[in-house]
Amino acid sequence: MSENRVNDIKKLIEFYFSDSNLRKDKFLFNLIQTNQNDGWIDLSIILEFQKIKSVINENSLTEQELEQVFKDSKLLILNQDKNKIKRIEWPIKELTQLEIKEIDEKTIYIEPITNKISTPDLIRKLLLLEQKIENDNNNNNELIQHISIPKFSDKTLKGFAFVEFSNKDIANQTIRNIDLNPSKYENLIALSKFEWSEKKKKFSYLNNPSRYLKISNIPTIIQTNYKNNNNNNNNNNNNNKNDGGDDDDDDDEDDDDELIVIDSTNDKSCTKILKMNKPCLWKFFDEQTSITVSFLDYISGSDKAILKFSSQLDIQNAIDQFQLGEIKLYNNILNIIHLSDSEINSLKQRTQSHEKSKFGNQKNNNNNNNNNKNYNKRKRD
Repeated sequence: MSENRVNDIKKLIEFYFSDSNLRKDKFLFNLIQTNQNDGWIDLSIILEFQKIKSVINENSLTEQELEQVFKDSKLLILNQDKNKIKRIEWPIKELTQLEIKEIDEKTIYIEPITNKISTPDLIRKLLLLEQKIENDNNNNNELIQHISIPKFSDKTLKGFAFVEFSNKDIANQTIRNIDLNPSKYENLIALSKFEWSEKKKKFSYLNNPSRYLKISNIPTIIQTNYKNNNNNNNNNNNNNKNDGGDDDDDDDEDDDDELIVIDSTNDKSCTKILKMNKPCLWKFFDEQTSITVSFLDYISGSDKAILKFSSQLDIQNAIDQFQLGEIKLYNNILNIIHLSDSEINSLKQRTQSHEKSKFGNQKNNNNNNNNNKNYNKRKRD
């Protein structure tokens, strides 16, 4: 029997059932919470965890080894049949504010998380590149206590992760290492959890059921190539008027807003430089991004716009992509700006009145149609 193997397995199992891990491990927490057998968990489930399997290394644990694993444990007990385990104390205790602060101080936020570093083991290996172990009793795996990689309901990555270290010094050193040599760390951006929390407060409006988002850095002009003849110009204008979203009103373009540049090599080929307009912005989100926008408020030629989303999932998908700098329009990376409560209330009123006017116009049109029908009927009679 290997004493090292027993100790390694004991450390891993006690870690899985520790307060700190169960606060984050929803699978294991729910398994204990919903268990009908007074908290007893089948040992076979735990022994299938990848890290434990790697230690066992295809050699099954003997009864003697199992007894040694749980013999002096102050956290877990093994049943008489040696096939179930449970925590001695349950439920887990609530954290004090001081304890929460201590955990936050040794936790960092990293992004972007790509498929190249999509598992805890890959992230662990990457982040510990520069860490030096001071003595032989330490273990690389113990430097990182927990890694959380959020995912959408369809299991796709949200693009960021939280990493909890054994102490705040190692956490801060990791941030410095990434800042000094980002290319060595897959071009990650690293923040302390405190910094991340402060940034998140700026986007607290995302929890607002209005689901509005304000973006900036929109290029104020666009360029389109077209043939220099009146028919094509008219067609282009008509096509622009047919594009759009919830708002059917088009912004009028003054002559001063357009500049025609003639190509000297071919006088029939021209470039029209004009202000960015709402139809173009709608088309961009519809055809060139995976962002689903339900309403767009934009003044032609401005570098800012207001977007509205039909669901919290849509706005979360959008915020993730904007934060990663993935949304580019004519080489401009679009940014997010905080929306104040007064702006949100104003937008609510505008969209509500917009919907009312649409339904009102529809109702008036129906009334006019009915009146015409009645008039024609009376005329026939």
